Amino acid sequence: MQRQQQNPAYQHVQKPEFAAESQQVENEQADIRENKKRRVREKKSP
Repeated sequence: MQRQQQNPAYQHVQKPEFAAESQQVENEQADIRENKKRRVREKKSP
């Protein structure tokens, strides 16, 4: 079994500014999904 090592690429997760940034990206992606759904709904309605 391999010993789990501290992954340097994973350490940015602990930095609050990175966390806030990725949270913002997630929110933007959620907005995009919402807009797509809304557009589909508008197309379906006469």
